[in-house]
Amino acid sequence: MAKNEAIAKAIATDPYLKDRKSPTAVDQQLYLKEVSFVCPLCGKILRHRKQKKANKLYEIAHTFPNNPTEEQYEQLSGLPRLGDNSESFENKIALCKDCHDQQDYHTTQADYLKLLDIKQHFLISVNSWRCVLTPVLPRTRG
Repeated sequence: MAKNEAIAKAIATDPYLKDRKSPTAVDQQLYLKEVSFVCPLCGKILRHRKQKKANKLYEIAHTFPNNPTEEQYEQLSGLPRLGDNSESFENKIALCKDCHDQQDYHTTQADYLKLLDIKQHFLISVNSWRCVLTPVLPRTRG
């Protein structure tokens, strides 16, 4: 089997890769809040807080590509992935349109690892807050 055929077969049978789902309005707000309305790669504002008209300055990007090219798949093969599949909350992040284009079409191993690290940082922060906000109920004697 030729190298390209093997990679194409690996992509086609990879259980992590799922059909693309558009994020809901609620999901989009969660992704924006996660990055504090700022692109984590370049610092551009993704939405002005007092903006009344929804002028979308962001896109929801996959950290591990949802539909990778053979080159991307080969470069990212064996690297850690977040979430149960490519459509998991953990595998998506809000980016400005320029950074999303760069991530989609010119992903290098270094770019992926940088974005993966950023997303992991956000996930750790969120999980830390969940622990702080989860009430601990006193035990009752029985």
